Amino acid sequence: MVDPGTYTNFVVDGNDPSSVSSVSILAASGSFTLTPVPGAPEIIVRDVPAGSVVTIIGVQISYADPLAPAVLVIDNAGAVRLSELDVQRAGNVIGSTAQACVEVQNTATFWLIDSSIWSATDWAGSTFNPRLAGGISNDGFSALQFVDSKGVVQNSRLRGYYNCNTFSPTGYGGDGLRAVGTNTSVWLLEDNVSAAFATTCRGGDGNYGGNAVHQFRTPTDKNRIQVLNTRIPVDVMELKASTPAGLEGSCDVFGLAGSTSAEHPRFEILLRQQE
Repeated sequence: MVDPGTYTNFVVDGNDPSSVSSVSILAASGSFTLTPVPGAPEIIVRDVPAGSVVTIIGVQISYADPLAPAVLVIDNAGAVRLSELDVQRAGNVIGSTAQACVEVQNTATFWLIDSSIWSATDWAGSTFNPRLAGGISNDGFSALQFVDSKGVVQNSRLRGYYNCNTFSPTGYGGDGLRAVGTNTSVWLLEDNVSAAFATTCRGGDGNYGGNAVHQFRTPTDKNRIQVLNTRIPVDVMELKASTPAGLEGSCDVFGLAGSTSAEHPRFEILLRQQE
């Protein structure tokens, strides 16, 4: 249990002999804050062995670091659960070495619950390590990115960064949720009661708008992003146009190719409770 207060960043390493293979780090009351450390993630969870679970509940992070993601979850055969994580976007992240605020790579099971990677301010972001797909170099900076990982996003909100050629040559807006790799599967879920947030994904504006939910895939690859408890995803989706004047974007839902035209409004995806 962690008392309310401010602490330094930390690493949970399954290869560290001093670490317990299954561990829970819980806020004793409300939440606790991690002090930003330039160039280093505030949380790293790595090499958790199969059959083990790492649970972290109640962390607040103020994020504006172009040299690292706020959270890195990498190379875990076991399960990692983050709950009540609040990544408060606190500034522009231009030319970042990372690709998202929270990066999940090569992890068997990841669960994000009752969490927020968001801000009311529409901060700008871009990466020096763009994703390449279909001849397109996408330098958008996203809220949450899965790479060769499987997970669930439940009762959480995700907002990508805006981008334009003032900040980068191509100006791709960031995605709310980005899924990369044929080994990646992501499920979106919202509880009907006691949800901390409406499960919401919002892309950032840009010369080419970011996507609320974006799967990087080939035309023949299957859709790997699904909404649970429904046969037809669109039946529980509400699309809200949310484009400020002068900044156009595009919408990409459940792995569709998406438009790179600046003629389409950016959309916010909001899961509605099922009737």
